[in-house]
Amino acid sequence: MYSYERLTQWHFFHLFSLSGQQFFLSSLDVLLKDFSSYAAQVISQIVSHVENMAASQKHPLVYLTSSKLPKEQRTLELLKGIPVSDGLVCIFRL
Repeated sequence: MYSYERLTQWHFFHLFSLSGQQFFLSSLDVLLKDFSSYAAQVISQIVSHVENMAASQKHPLVYLTSSKLPKEQRTLELLKGIPVSDGLVCIFRL
């Protein structure tokens, strides 16, 4: 099972350093003072894309009330009602 947190940690590991952050933002012509609005825009685009992907593949978008809920257990419950042999099962959103 893959999660966005793990994917984000893997691909953006270099952004944890200040020089990595400055280089990344500079390459996009984003000023540090504008980072908050830039990040909100990117997050909105990602959420929209994921929601469209779920809808186009007819997979449920499951809202979780807490990040501490066992996602694996919820996924297995969903698989009982919607058998999937390969690929996307559902998308969790907080």
